[in-house]
Amino acid sequence: MHNLYVNPCPDTPCQLKHNHNYSLSINFTAKETTPEAKAVVDGIIQDITVPFYIHEPDACKNCNITCPITSGKTYLYTTFVFVLPVYPTVKLDIKWAVQDASGKDIFCFVIPAAIVP
Repeated sequence: MHNLYVNPCPDTPCQLKHNHNYSLSINFTAKETTPEAKAVVDGIIQDITVPFYIHEPDACKNCNITCPITSGKTYLYTTFVFVLPVYPTVKLDIKWAVQDASGKDIFCFVIPAAIVP
């Protein structure tokens, strides 16, 4: 992974407001070839991991990536997160991974965040 951009998020922890969209852009170079890729997102709250809903887990659909992903090629993964109003107001770490067909991470990052009203 070369670069990670979360917009708007000028500082960490990212202040994620209910009923707002946040865009993510991740620039990476694939280390292996894979026919498919999926995003797996979790919230980590006081060492408890909770699945985090995302609108499109298939990283090859509407995320600026065409599969198969080819080893050595550089990609720009783009997506967005909508903060649902049912999410509790809480500080957490967000773990975002895009995984290959076997469940191995293509890239992964953890970002500190806070869900706010």
